[in-house]
Amino acid sequence: MEKKKYLKAVCANDSVQREAKELIDNKGLAEFASIAAKKLDRRSFFGVMGGAAASLSMVNLFSGTAEAKKAELPPARYNAVYCSLGLANAWVRGGAETCTKLGEILGITFKIYDAKFSIETQRSQFETVASHAKDYDAVLIHPGAIGAYTAPCKKILDAGSLLVDIDTRLTKNIDDLDILCFTEPDNDYMGAVVTEEICKAMNYEGGIVETQGMLTHTGAQGRHRGFEKTVKKYPKIKVLDQTPTNWDPNKAREIWENLLVKYGDKIKGGFFHNDGLALAAQSACKANGFEAGSKGIFLGGVDAISDDLKQFAKERMLATVANPTGRVHGYGVWAVYYTLAQGEKKGQIPKHIHCDGPFYSHFDPQIKGKVDSSIWLSAHYLL
Repeated sequence: MEKKKYLKAVCANDSVQREAKELIDNKGLAEFASIAAKKLDRRSFFGVMGGAAASLSMVNLFSGTAEAKKAELPPARYNAVYCSLGLANAWVRGGAETCTKLGEILGITFKIYDAKFSIETQRSQFETVASHAKDYDAVLIHPGAIGAYTAPCKKILDAGSLLVDIDTRLTKNIDDLDILCFTEPDNDYMGAVVTEEICKAMNYEGGIVETQGMLTHTGAQGRHRGFEKTVKKYPKIKVLDQTPTNWDPNKAREIWENLLVKYGDKIKGGFFHNDGLALAAQSACKANGFEAGSKGIFLGGVDAISDDLKQFAKERMLATVANPTGRVHGYGVWAVYYTLAQGEKKGQIPKHIHCDGPFYSHFDPQIKGKVDSSIWLSAHYLL
């Protein structure tokens, strides 16, 4: 009788839960089940097994032990596809990884497409997805242009698949399509807050360069609006160049090498539509004898993924702001999960989900701690 009471307590007693886990670790879950089944009635048996399994699952998923590497993930229940804009870009690649990793935890299997920053390629891939839409419970897309994919979108929706718009608007008005949700950060804010910090470092005078991303990308358009709105406040600041790069760091480096020859010391600052472009320009400045980053020519960008933050910590940029790929993509995956697995309706999920992240500046006396925590969060698809 005493043994029976002891085993029943596993369901409610944390310390006994740990003992149950030790038994599972040493002799295996099957042996634990055999011991419990011999000493408990059916109801108590399932209570003990439920408590022990929950304890084991939490340890497997979140602890740092070797055993945790054998995480017991749930079986795949749903099929999804993510149509990325271009996996050569670290931010886009991080988004694809977020979909894959979070999907594994939630029981969603993702197929990933790489458009390689070609609108034509992405449209062809998206049309292929649309023609097989019934094979997917959900379709996520990071579109390269507004209004370029309306026909395949409607085909996907007509097939009953959930459609999630990531980062860039599929249409100017997202209410034009019956999508599940649209996830994006406040691009106008990101452009403005980084530009403001650069202007401050420039003492609000001198030449500044805006190195843009992809002109058809609504995120780039918002960052440009934020830049323009900010520099217009300061009449002593002159915009020297605003050439787009199509998100290509090699193009950014080439642009800056030419600008350094043309303008030299007249360039006091540079705002970039993502950190990869900023780091490429910083390399160009260094190679051509110009100090740049948090000193010299003040540089700032957008994205702040873990690798970029490591470079920011080395003062290769003055400022950056998180375009949190773990949130922008992760919130879309969660919306799919809550709809498919938890029965939430489209109307319950906000159609426009805001995904803003932290701002980082070397003017901030507490910046090291913020960067350290954000690097970990970003590396684990949480930011």
